[in-house]
Amino acid sequence: MISEAGDSHDVVLLAVVTFESVGNRTRALRQLEQSLRSGLPLHEVQAHYGLVELRRDAGYRAMLERLHLNPGADPGGLTPSKTGCPEPARAGEGLQGP
Repeated sequence: MISEAGDSHDVVLLAVVTFESVGNRTRALRQLEQSLRSGLPLHEVQAHYGLVELRRDAGYRAMLERLHLNPGADPGGLTPSKTGCPEPARAGEGLQGP
């Protein structure tokens, strides 16, 4: 299921919450780390109610350190993701064209 999720952050978060809720925190953390490396925004993890206990875990804090992520640096997801805004084909064109 997770491999078929593609870029769906909702599906990935659901999988992480499911692993956590059935007591498989190791798998939840492993999936979460992989997803954060692939572009899952940290603010979505920080805001998800189903991950409150996982966020208190030392393994979660260690993962954030490994990934050099600081939840306080961008608490509301205000920093554009790596996909960002579409770039025009040529500078100055914008969305309207020349």
